[in-house]
Amino acid sequence: MLFKVYKEQELQEVAAYVAGLSQNDSIIFLYGDLGSGKTSFAKYLMREFGATCCVTSPTFNIMNIYTTASFDVYHFDFYRIEDSKELINIGLEDATNTGLVIVEWPQIIKDTIHATIIVEINVLNEGVREVNVRCN
Repeated sequence: MLFKVYKEQELQEVAAYVAGLSQNDSIIFLYGDLGSGKTSFAKYLMREFGATCCVTSPTFNIMNIYTTASFDVYHFDFYRIEDSKELINIGLEDATNTGLVIVEWPQIIKDTIHATIIVEINVLNEGVREVNVRCN
């Protein structure tokens, strides 16, 4: 489904839509350029799942774990990963077996991990985004 997003509130609405598609074992890939809104989208998604903590970008620590009333959410950011061998010890495989997974910059794993939901965020011009949501 394709969404045009003009306001921050509308990005929240898309996150609510994706949350409705999600299950406790979903794997969600977030694609988009730097500054396109991937982490903001993850933050809104976490709100929809009922997380009450502060959601931050896991760019430097690679993974953040959030607990909701129903399941754990593993939020990964692979922006700084250059070789898939670097992923061996970060817990991705365990996460995919124990909770919902959100991955920003998933290009390095797209051929080895099957996403159940793909979200692509494209900035069309200042303040306008196009968000494409696909289920696999």
